[in-house]
Amino acid sequence: MSSLLLMLSNSSQAQSNASRPVKLPAIKLSDLTGEIHDLSSFQGKVLMLNFWATWCPPCRAEMPSIERLHLSMQGKDFVVLGINQGESAEKIKSKMGMFSPAPTFPLLVDARSEVGTYFKVSDLPTTLIFNKQGNLTGVANGARDFASAAIRKNIEDLLAQ
Repeated sequence: MSSLLLMLSNSSQAQSNASRPVKLPAIKLSDLTGEIHDLSSFQGKVLMLNFWATWCPPCRAEMPSIERLHLSMQGKDFVVLGINQGESAEKIKSKMGMFSPAPTFPLLVDARSEVGTYFKVSDLPTTLIFNKQGNLTGVANGARDFASAAIRKNIEDLLAQ
Protein backbone atom coordinates (compact mmCIF):
# COMPACT_ATOMS: atom_id res chain seq x y z
CA MET A 1 0.00 0.00 0.00
CA SER A 2 1.30 3.44 -0.91
CA SER A 3 2.45 5.67 1.92
CA LEU A 4 0.19 8.38 0.48
CA LEU A 5 -2.83 6.14 1.00
CA LEU A 6 -1.64 5.31 4.51
CA MET A 7 -1.24 8.98 5.32
CA LEU A 8 -4.62 9.90 3.92
CA SER A 9 -6.44 6.97 5.49
CA ASN A 10 -5.27 8.06 8.97
CA SER A 11 -7.48 11.13 8.61
CA SER A 12 -10.98 10.96 10.01
CA GLN A 13 -12.16 12.45 6.71
CA ALA A 14 -10.48 9.82 4.51
CA GLN A 15 -12.51 7.18 2.76
CA SER A 16 -11.61 3.70 1.54
CA ASN A 17 -10.88 3.11 -2.14
CA ALA A 18 -12.61 -0.26 -2.00
CA SER A 19 -15.82 0.92 -3.64
CA ARG A 20 -14.17 3.26 -6.16
CA PRO A 21 -12.95 2.40 -9.64
CA VAL A 22 -9.22 1.82 -9.36
CA LYS A 23 -8.05 2.53 -12.94
CA LEU A 24 -8.06 5.73 -14.95
CA PRO A 25 -10.90 5.64 -17.47
CA ALA A 26 -10.84 6.96 -21.02
CA ILE A 27 -13.04 9.93 -20.13
CA LYS A 28 -12.61 13.23 -21.96
CA LEU A 29 -13.33 16.64 -20.47
CA SER A 30 -12.64 20.13 -21.75
CA ASP A 31 -10.78 22.77 -19.80
CA LEU A 32 -11.76 26.45 -19.59
CA THR A 33 -10.08 27.17 -22.94
CA GLY A 34 -11.92 24.34 -24.70
CA GLU A 35 -8.90 22.01 -24.89
CA ILE A 36 -9.89 18.36 -24.45
CA HIS A 37 -8.11 16.20 -21.85
CA ASP A 38 -8.43 12.40 -21.87
CA LEU A 39 -7.85 11.08 -18.35
CA SER A 40 -6.42 7.79 -19.59
CA SER A 41 -3.69 9.68 -21.49
CA PHE A 42 -1.95 10.52 -18.20
CA GLN A 43 -0.70 6.98 -17.58
CA GLY A 44 3.06 7.19 -17.10
CA LYS A 45 2.61 10.18 -14.79
CA VAL A 46 1.47 10.57 -11.20
CA LEU A 47 -1.95 12.20 -11.50
CA MET A 48 -3.87 14.20 -8.92
CA LEU A 49 -7.57 14.79 -9.61
CA ASN A 50 -9.13 17.42 -7.37
CA PHE A 51 -12.94 17.52 -7.46
CA TRP A 52 -14.24 20.96 -6.48
CA ALA A 53 -16.87 23.66 -7.05
CA THR A 54 -16.84 27.45 -6.84
CA TRP A 55 -19.59 27.47 -4.18
CA CYS A 56 -17.52 25.19 -1.85
CA PRO A 57 -15.54 27.16 0.81
CA PRO A 58 -13.15 24.26 1.66
CA CYS A 59 -12.46 23.80 -2.07
CA ARG A 60 -11.54 27.46 -2.41
CA ALA A 61 -9.43 27.31 0.76
CA GLU A 62 -7.23 24.43 -0.46
CA MET A 63 -6.78 25.71 -4.02
CA PRO A 64 -3.70 27.89 -3.24
CA SER A 65 -1.89 24.90 -1.69
CA ILE A 66 -2.70 22.79 -4.76
CA GLU A 67 -1.26 25.55 -6.95
CA ARG A 68 1.92 25.66 -4.82
CA LEU A 69 2.29 21.87 -5.11
CA HIS A 70 1.72 22.07 -8.88
CA LEU A 71 4.33 24.80 -9.32
CA SER A 72 6.88 23.04 -7.13
CA MET A 73 6.58 19.81 -9.12
CA GLN A 74 6.92 21.30 -12.62
CA GLY A 75 9.34 19.37 -14.79
CA LYS A 76 8.44 16.09 -13.06
CA ASP A 77 6.01 13.40 -14.20
CA PHE A 78 3.27 14.86 -12.02
CA VAL A 79 -0.01 16.33 -13.27
CA VAL A 80 -2.72 18.17 -11.36
CA LEU A 81 -6.20 18.47 -12.83
CA GLY A 82 -9.01 20.33 -11.10
CA ILE A 83 -12.40 18.85 -12.02
CA ASN A 84 -15.24 21.26 -11.34
CA GLN A 85 -18.46 19.51 -10.42
CA GLY A 86 -21.81 20.67 -11.72
CA GLU A 87 -20.96 24.14 -13.03
CA SER A 88 -20.60 25.57 -16.50
CA ALA A 89 -17.35 26.93 -17.93
CA GLU A 90 -18.89 30.41 -17.90
CA LYS A 91 -19.74 30.16 -14.20
CA ILE A 92 -16.22 28.94 -13.36
CA LYS A 93 -14.58 31.70 -15.41
CA SER A 94 -16.75 34.34 -13.69
CA LYS A 95 -15.46 33.17 -10.29
CA MET A 96 -11.73 32.90 -11.09
CA GLY A 97 -11.04 36.26 -9.42
CA MET A 98 -11.66 34.65 -6.02
CA PHE A 99 -8.40 32.66 -6.27
CA SER A 100 -5.11 34.19 -5.26
CA PRO A 101 -3.05 32.97 -6.89
CA ALA A 102 -5.20 31.77 -9.76
CA PRO A 103 -4.61 28.10 -10.63
CA THR A 104 -2.24 27.52 -13.55
CA PHE A 105 -3.07 23.81 -13.79
CA PRO A 106 -5.98 22.76 -16.03
CA LEU A 107 -9.46 23.24 -14.62
CA LEU A 108 -11.79 20.76 -16.31
CA VAL A 109 -15.54 21.19 -16.67
CA ASP A 110 -17.75 18.30 -15.54
CA ALA A 111 -21.05 20.20 -15.72
CA ARG A 112 -23.14 17.02 -15.27
CA SER A 113 -20.80 15.57 -12.59
CA GLU A 114 -20.31 12.42 -14.67
CA VAL A 115 -16.68 11.91 -13.66
CA GLY A 116 -17.53 12.56 -10.03
CA THR A 117 -20.30 9.97 -10.27
CA TYR A 118 -17.93 7.49 -11.95
CA PHE A 119 -15.44 7.86 -9.07
CA LYS A 120 -18.23 7.93 -6.43
CA VAL A 121 -17.34 11.42 -5.24
CA SER A 122 -19.99 12.42 -2.73
CA ASP A 123 -18.26 15.26 -0.88
CA LEU A 124 -16.30 18.26 -2.06
CA PRO A 125 -13.44 18.68 -2.11
CA THR A 126 -12.28 15.14 -2.87
CA THR A 127 -8.84 14.41 -4.26
CA LEU A 128 -7.75 11.18 -5.95
CA ILE A 129 -4.11 10.23 -6.58
CA PHE A 130 -3.11 7.79 -9.33
CA ASN A 131 0.32 6.23 -9.76
CA LYS A 132 2.21 6.04 -13.05
CA GLN A 133 0.39 2.82 -13.96
CA GLY A 134 -2.96 4.64 -13.72
CA ASN A 135 -3.98 2.89 -10.48
CA LEU A 136 -5.76 4.73 -7.69
CA THR A 137 -3.41 4.95 -4.71
CA GLY A 138 -4.91 7.64 -2.49
CA VAL A 139 -8.19 9.33 -1.63
CA ALA A 140 -8.58 12.49 0.42
CA ASN A 141 -12.01 13.78 1.37
CA GLY A 142 -12.03 17.31 2.71
CA ALA A 143 -9.57 20.17 2.37
CA ARG A 144 -5.84 19.59 2.84
CA ASP A 145 -2.62 21.57 2.71
CA PHE A 146 -1.34 19.92 -0.45
CA ALA A 147 1.88 21.91 -0.30
CA SER A 148 2.89 20.22 2.97
CA ALA A 149 6.21 18.39 3.21
CA ALA A 150 4.44 15.11 4.01
CA ILE A 151 2.26 15.18 0.89
CA ARG A 152 5.20 16.30 -1.27
CA LYS A 153 7.26 13.35 0.05
CA ASN A 154 4.45 10.94 -0.77
CA ILE A 155 4.19 12.30 -4.30
CA GLU A 156 7.97 12.02 -4.69
CA ASP A 157 7.77 8.38 -3.50
CA LEU A 158 5.15 7.66 -6.17
CA LEU A 159 7.31 9.37 -8.80
CA ALA A 160 10.25 7.14 -7.83
CA GLN A 161 8.24 3.92 -8.39
